[in-house]
Amino acid sequence: MIMDLELERIKQRQLEGRELSENQKRYLVNFEKLKNVKITPGMYTLDSNISIVLEVVEVNEEEGKVLVKTVSSGHVRERTLHWCKKRLTKRPGPP
Repeated sequence: MIMDLELERIKQRQLEGRELSENQKRYLVNFEKLKNVKITPGMYTLDSNISIVLEVVEVNEEEGKVLVKTVSSGHVRERTLHWCKKRLTKRPGPP
């Protein structure tokens, strides 16, 4: 998975005592915040616009890819797992 490769590269750089760039530092902070977030099939809202409802159709953690369908239009697109973890909030299910 791409995120794992980047993380390994950054950790190797730290072990060598080399300075991390600002982007690498930011990546580490984001990775730590998002590493426990689980994306599963179901209904989500977009954090930047809660009126947009998305359905996660399929999650492929091996490749870091997620199939996401916009509920209002039915448009299906592929997103990265990182994108979903960062921008989607799970909608509560029926009581």
